[in-house]
Amino acid sequence: MFNQDDINEKIMEVMNKEFILKNAQLAMESAESYKLKAGFVPTDDKLTKDMKGIAVVPYIPLMEDEEGRATALVTYYLLDQFGITKDEFFDAAYKNLDEDTARIRSLTDVIGSMTLEGIVGDGEEHCLEPEDLTAEVGDLYYVTNKSAFRGAMSIFSNDTHKKIGQAIGDYYIIPSSIHELLIVSCDVIEASFISDMVKSVNASGIVADKDILSDEVYKFDSTAGKIVTIELSEGKTRDADMDLGK
Repeated sequence: MFNQDDINEKIMEVMNKEFILKNAQLAMESAESYKLKAGFVPTDDKLTKDMKGIAVVPYIPLMEDEEGRATALVTYYLLDQFGITKDEFFDAAYKNLDEDTARIRSLTDVIGSMTLEGIVGDGEEHCLEPEDLTAEVGDLYYVTNKSAFRGAMSIFSNDTHKKIGQAIGDYYIIPSSIHELLIVSCDVIEASFISDMVKSVNASGIVADKDILSDEVYKFDSTAGKIVTIELSEGKTRDADMDLGK
């Protein structure tokens, strides 16, 4: 694993305007987490403005090995130091987002692999195109990026969110973590059940606090052509005959 001296040396070695724009990346994180850095880290909600509880933060990948990776958060100060405007950075980051095509797999297939190598790398042969998705009961899909790191944002790569909607209509988006999302057709499960599940998992400690994305549930609205937040009434429960695994 990298120590701070390694990271500082790498920053001094490679950091310049060209490197920053070439490697500009975006990640979703919880709005609560972003509040702690809002004064010195820019954000942009062009794609997520209707997703309550979500913020988009900019970062740059620096180093990676078999034990982990090091990244640098992009601050207003960093942009000023290298003469980069906020708009210039985010334009580059959205372009880079489209170059890293979203990886979509059946959740059943991912669980069957049970290793990172089964999610990325060798597992890429099992990836699906958005048009291959179906809306049958039990069809739950996993969406991330090539590295499966901070991959929740990949739902927007090359309008993947819209292409999925063209295949299965309206669908719910489960904020599994900052690294991935789960999607399922609105026809096969109720939002209230998903909401209870998300809150329970987030409170259980299964997902590390730093990786929790949101307690909200989202929906791709095919009529509006965008992802929106589901507003649920208190006390609403799932139908007794709905079962995600059937």
